[in-house]
Amino acid sequence: MKILSFTLLIAAIIPACTALETKSASDASLEQKLQHTWAYRESSKNLRIEAKTAYLPGGVMNLAGHVSQNGQIKPVLASGTWHVKDGYLYYTITKSNLPSIIPNGFTSGDKIVRVTDSEFTYISSADGKTVTEHRIR
Repeated sequence: MKILSFTLLIAAIIPACTALETKSASDASLEQKLQHTWAYRESSKNLRIEAKTAYLPGGVMNLAGHVSQNGQIKPVLASGTWHVKDGYLYYTITKSNLPSIIPNGFTSGDKIVRVTDSEFTYISSADGKTVTEHRIR
């Protein structure tokens, strides 16, 4: 009887562990939809940011753009890793040319609201604002 109970316990645990390690169908679908280049723009009184982020297969991301502040323009280049889990886009910057603005090792988890053929909308974990980026074809 103990062997049967132990066998049933193991049979119940193995599928549960496998389910934890596999990506949900919706997360995989979101990752597939995000594998493009997206344009981001933000402007305020003294600051303007324009950037393009490419989410590549295999979890690689590249960011290129510039920051304009008080008449000075600084190019921004960064790369890192990304993945989707539970409807959130998680990314980590592994290399940045401006670590004072985008530090190496910076991580974020933004709540994905919607991804269409032309727009990517998310809630920024940095400030809670809803942001929409546009796909570059």
